[in-house]
Amino acid sequence: MGFGQPLVTGWKQTRVARSATGDQGSCDLREVVNALLYQNRTGCQWRLLPHDLPAWSAVLYCFTLWRKRA
Repeated sequence: MGFGQPLVTGWKQTRVARSATGDQGSCDLREVVNALLYQNRTGCQWRLLPHDLPAWSAVLYCFTLWRKRA
C-alpha cells in the first residue's frame, strides 16, 4: 500500500456509503491527491492544473470537502 492509500480508501468508502445511489465517483482519488500535491508545490491556479490530472473542478471539490472535515 502506498503513502496515503488508507486515508483515500477510507474516505471513498465513507462517501459511497453516504451516497443515495452508491455512486463510486468518476475520478481516481489517488490522482486527486496527486493534483493537490502538484497545486501545492507549484502554486498554480486551479484552472491551470495539467490536463493529465482530474478536472480542476473535481480536485477543488474534493479539497473543500476534505478541508471542512479537518
